[in-house]
Amino acid sequence: MDLSDTNQEKKKKNVRYQKEYKLVEISFPPNMLKAQGKSKLKWDFVIILLSLYQAVSIPLDFFLNPEIFKGPHMVTIESMVDLFFVVDIIITFRTTYIDPISGEEVMDATMIANKYLRSFQFYIDVISTIPLDNISSNLAVLGLLKIQRIQRLNSVIMNANTSQQTKAALKVIQLVIYMFIYIHFMACIWYHFVNLDEEWIPNMDFIWFGTPQVYGFYYYQIDD
Repeated sequence: MDLSDTNQEKKKKNVRYQKEYKLVEISFPPNMLKAQGKSKLKWDFVIILLSLYQAVSIPLDFFLNPEIFKGPHMVTIESMVDLFFVVDIIITFRTTYIDPISGEEVMDATMIANKYLRSFQFYIDVISTIPLDNISSNLAVLGLLKIQRIQRLNSVIMNANTSQQTKAALKVIQLVIYMFIYIHFMACIWYHFVNLDEEWIPNMDFIWFGTPQVYGFYYYQIDD
């Protein structure tokens, strides 16, 4: 066999191997957000701020029912917040996710939509976004589901491009925020039940001032 023929065969094999192992560049779909991209993190931060606002305003409106929340300014603000949450549902349909088995980023719009529609989170987002309190006052309690969007803070901390020490500090801040929301929520519930009787009678241990008139006033209130 001639040396030139041998060299030509080697060149053909090299060309075939290069074709087989050539990397194919995958183009990112248009109008799609990466699950760990900066744009998605910024949007999640906006949703977290709106959730913090509603974590304060919703218990106040539901348990205390102040007149200021019935004004046109507050109604406009609440409508704008609901609009943001509607946009958030649309953005979720256009956001990639990481496959837990393969670890690859799924960019197919059909697979993303099927995953979101089959999740329990989709129904919570839809129910909490619809202004059900305008339909019936009995459905206003479902508005408390809006607060659960604050759980997105977990994904923001996990996807943050920072050190482990910073993430640990953010976890502590997250715990403080959750504690504040819990205390605020319980305080609103306590205020609501205290105001049901519209009368506060202190304990006998705290009403003795050395005069029997105080005891007489106390028993008079009980008899009434």
